[in-house]
Amino acid sequence: MAPMVRTCLLALLGLPASAGLLAAEASFPNAAEWLAPNISAVTSCSEPMGARHYRTVIFNQGFEHVSSEVYLQWLEWNQEGPRLLKSVLVTELSSGLWSVGEPAVTSRENCSMVLAATHTYSLEPARFILRPSGPGKYSLRRVSKK
Repeated sequence: MAPMVRTCLLALLGLPASAGLLAAEASFPNAAEWLAPNISAVTSCSEPMGARHYRTVIFNQGFEHVSSEVYLQWLEWNQEGPRLLKSVLVTELSSGLWSVGEPAVTSRENCSMVLAATHTYSLEPARFILRPSGPGKYSLRRVSKK
């Protein structure tokens, strides 16, 4: 198994154990650094009344041309704490062509997030809005080049 694939799999398997901290949205500078190698950002959001909980995890890879893998995760909260329901790769941003920064939550009503990205070869900036819906489903829309 390739080292990057193994690292990603181990990181994803280790994230549910840390879900309590992440889903509770505790604010720790550089929290992603101690979760797993190559994680550059973790952002979580809960809809009002705790109906749905989401998390984005961004892995960076490469050296000269850094690209990102963006995962969107659905969490369920129960008496034992958070449980990972579903994790999907946001394929549109994980093609090896985009380097993605930390998502910013723009709406707590539907947990929309803005992702600033840079094309890894042309260095063209772009902004995307990621909106989760039912487990495993999301919409992604490019909103600008800046």
